[in-house]
Amino acid sequence: MSVVFKRSLNWAWLSVAAVAFLMAVLVTVLRFGAPWVTNLQQQLLNNWLSGQNIELQVASLGLNWQEYGPVLVMNEVRVHRPDAPTITLRRALVDVQLWQSLRQWRPVLNELTLDGLRLPITLGDADSGASPSPFDWQALRHFVLEDVEQFSLQDTQLLLSNGEQSLFELHLPDWHWYNAPGLHQGQGFLAFSAQAEQQLQVQSQFSGKPDRLNGQLYVQANGVNASEVLAKIRPEDPAVSAELNFEIWLEWQQGKLIAGILELGENSLGWGKQHQVSIKNGRLQWQPTIDGWQLASNKVDISVDDEVWPSWHLQVERQAERLQGRLDRLTFTDLALLAQWGERFLPTTAQQLAGIAPRGQLTDLHFTADH
Repeated sequence: MSVVFKRSLNWAWLSVAAVAFLMAVLVTVLRFGAPWVTNLQQQLLNNWLSGQNIELQVASLGLNWQEYGPVLVMNEVRVHRPDAPTITLRRALVDVQLWQSLRQWRPVLNELTLDGLRLPITLGDADSGASPSPFDWQALRHFVLEDVEQFSLQDTQLLLSNGEQSLFELHLPDWHWYNAPGLHQGQGFLAFSAQAEQQLQVQSQFSGKPDRLNGQLYVQANGVNASEVLAKIRPEDPAVSAELNFEIWLEWQQGKLIAGILELGENSLGWGKQHQVSIKNGRLQWQPTIDGWQLASNKVDISVDDEVWPSWHLQVERQAERLQGRLDRLTFTDLALLAQWGERFLPTTAQQLAGIAPRGQLTDLHFTADH
């Protein structure tokens, strides 16, 4: 072994030892330093995010040392962007790839754990000019697939709105995502309220490049109570209830959704003066076409207030800017009853249908709409 190589090796080990020593000193300072350290932490964060149009506030910042390197601990975090709702977080554990970060002079994440995240999501058209700005799905996709090896969400709330009013909340009590070269896997649970005992099970697996993914997403609901979500549509109706039982399969090829299947179990919806809709068995199937997509039902059993619909089949197609479809049966009585769910959005129409109390039915109904 040459003298030059030995000296290089010694310097390498000395560098590693020096960095480890500095990290240990930093841990000690952050844990036990004087009050001025808190101000220094915020100044460092502000300098790091300069030019990113993001304001980050952290109540306390520290470091823990694990087997493979340092773990940054951030408590009571607030992230704010102009024209966007504030994101809050109870605690974040950031496992940094130390050597890659030093070499690239930017944070390279190995594992990220977020606890108590509250994430507002505004649904809408990014070009509509509405305020606040719609959620940046492309940035989220880039982060999930490329910026971190593993991340976990615990006790997370997704607050969905249309910019003017709250729509509903989704809760993720536990979610894990793993990235490897050419492979992306996720699994966890989803609920409609923080107190929900029944949760939707979600599993996904994708492969390929981030912009041309192949893979599947599976969702299962087994006796899930969705009453809290639907109560937002009829906030003055204490009798609203909903129970969901279904399975969903979605499949992508080359980054495009190519198939979707909804297998129905026994689902029920109740409201008002003992009104109830039961939807069970059968399936809904979605698939793309050359100019759009097609949605069709198969052997779906429906009953409204214990009156069984003898036959029900729905087929909807979108071709370019035209939407057309066929429904084999629809009674005016059921239409007026179901219109009660539109009172919040079209109160006049819903009240007129309820007051007229129409009778009769339509069969082999065809409809067309242009966008």
